[in-house]
Amino acid sequence: MSEVTIPADAPRPVPPAPARAPQQEEGVRVVIEQVLVAFILAFIFRAFVLEAFVIPTGSMASTLLGAHMRFTCSDCGWHFHVNYPTDAATQSAPSYAQQIYAIRCPNCGYRFPPVIEEDPEKDAAAPAVSYGDRILVLKHAYLLQEPQRWHVVVFKNPSRGGEASGHLPSWSTEPYQQNYIKRLIGLPGETLMLVDGDVYVTTAQKTLAELRPADFQIARKDDVAQSALWRAVYHDDFRPQGCSREYLHRERTFRDPPWQMPWRTGAGWSVNPGGAGGGFDFAADGVAGALRFDPQANPDTFALTDFLAYNINANNQLFHREPPRTDTFERDFRPTFTYPEGPFRFNSVSDLRLAFFYEKSAGDGPLLLRLTKRGDVFEAEIRDGMVRITGVSADNQPMFGLEAPVEGDFSRPRYVEFINADYRVQLRIDGRTVLETDDADYAPDVESLVRGEHTPAREQRPEVSIIAADQEAQIRHLSLWRDVYYTARDQLGNFTNPYASPYDFPSNIVRLNEGEYFTLGDNPFLSGDARGWTDGIHLEHEGGLALDGGRVPERFMLGRAFFVYWPSSFRPGPRFPAIVPNFGEMRFIR
Repeated sequence: MSEVTIPADAPRPVPPAPARAPQQEEGVRVVIEQVLVAFILAFIFRAFVLEAFVIPTGSMASTLLGAHMRFTCSDCGWHFHVNYPTDAATQSAPSYAQQIYAIRCPNCGYRFPPVIEEDPEKDAAAPAVSYGDRILVLKHAYLLQEPQRWHVVVFKNPSRGGEASGHLPSWSTEPYQQNYIKRLIGLPGETLMLVDGDVYVTTAQKTLAELRPADFQIARKDDVAQSALWRAVYHDDFRPQGCSREYLHRERTFRDPPWQMPWRTGAGWSVNPGGAGGGFDFAADGVAGALRFDPQANPDTFALTDFLAYNINANNQLFHREPPRTDTFERDFRPTFTYPEGPFRFNSVSDLRLAFFYEKSAGDGPLLLRLTKRGDVFEAEIRDGMVRITGVSADNQPMFGLEAPVEGDFSRPRYVEFINADYRVQLRIDGRTVLETDDADYAPDVESLVRGEHTPAREQRPEVSIIAADQEAQIRHLSLWRDVYYTARDQLGNFTNPYASPYDFPSNIVRLNEGEYFTLGDNPFLSGDARGWTDGIHLEHEGGLALDGGRVPERFMLGRAFFVYWPSSFRPGPRFPAIVPNFGEMRFIR
């Protein structure tokens, strides 16, 4: 083989670049692609699967909280929330309120002084404002499952604008752009109305003129929804500890009446002085004694009515203050319940839940629990090994009598719940339903209820009592709760809401066609909802959709609210922003 000579001036071959450079470029390209894919997936996930929303108003309180103020009673320790009205245009609220509020504890009636020097966060002067709950919504969940009554749903506002005004907010140029959250009450094909705090529906194939109240049946809440809709009346675990109810204001002293125990003790009963959760003791042979709840013991708690402490604030029309004066504490700081047009109307609520721990240390006598509703009397009898519930009508006729065995005795504390809600009477022991009525046992007289809605007379508050005999027993952690009260009346008791009203039956009841829904807020007096949406829906460019007012069309439904992932935050200290998550309030939405 001949030797090849390379000239000296010939170009030399360039050695290949190290392999590391293309690998680095490839790595950067992969990272960019992954980031882009992540963003795309996030947008797709948000658009079609899950989206976060913020609750701006108090229309769903106390299930979900909008902007609000927090208070903890200095006397009994009860923790509660009070609405703060957000700006209608921006849905925003300041970090601190700018006025003094007339605040009373709903559990014990304690009046919050305007200024508490030792704990400024508890006073009623310029309290801190917390923002609304942040929730997750399953978008398009109803493509896979039909919407169910009592679901909490998110949808586009069908009323062309602001919740209260019915007009477009300043930031919106198009109708039907606001997202609303309410509880789903009426389903397609149903005709419904609100009577005595409950929802009544019918699917009878009759014209509206042919319908009669007897065609309607009560729409009972399932256990999941009902658990979210109980409102506390009084909880003995938060028994007041005797704080002074004297208030010094502008060099004058004012005195509120002292707190009184609302559970009145009869023969054999005594109040255990053990403080919060101390409960009550019974000891008597051959004598029956009653522990009776007195709703008038502390009038400022408005017990056994649809009063809701969340609605107390100076800007809420529910509680107008009288014109301020500089010489009296009462006019400056005491809430009033009178409009120029007349007094505010509270509705009596007799759908109740009585709950406590019961332990019997001696004797074989029974424990009787008694609730009343419109003159009907319901009793639960509890003995070792056996329980029984009975009902007697207002005209003294037996309605039902059910009994069942119960395992074990009551020599150890056992949790007892006696419930009358939505015309269903239940007795639960240790969280398990042992007895429950059905429509054959107990059902509403709808004809009578509709007639009653036209009369000015109001139902008397129900009676609640615990009766014991021939035993030594202890009642601990006693609490009383009332159900949500849905009404078509306004705060003065007038039927101003045009939809779902029993007034002038059947003129104002609502019939839902295919693809139409009816929604309500869990806080009826602070909710703009289907009861008052008078604007019809007209979408000429979307198939000519046209609906009467008070309906939510199926295409407006965005999804089901299912989880509070960021409850309204806490402040780490006075005058700090609210940045500490309230992890204890993270919860599924029921």
